[in-house]
Amino acid sequence: MKLVCAILLCIFGAAVCLPKRFIDCTDFMCDEVYSPVCGTDGRTYANECQMDVENRKRLCWMGHFNMVSKVHEGPCSDVTLAP
Repeated sequence: MKLVCAILLCIFGAAVCLPKRFIDCTDFMCDEVYSPVCGTDGRTYANECQMDVENRKRLCWMGHFNMVSKVHEGPCSDVTLAP
């Protein structure tokens, strides 16, 4: 049986595979608190929870590891996306 990793974590220099079956693919609820954050994908998320939901959806539905990280607090702007 081939183990499909949902997340590869680096703990004390060792890679640890978190199997996809351990990711909660049913609970995508967040508080409706508006505290915007800018993600590395150039999107503004209402809060960090919404950005986390996007990452879980990417893992659960698309099975890829192109995860979104927080660039900064506040909405994204053209300056944020400049090379």
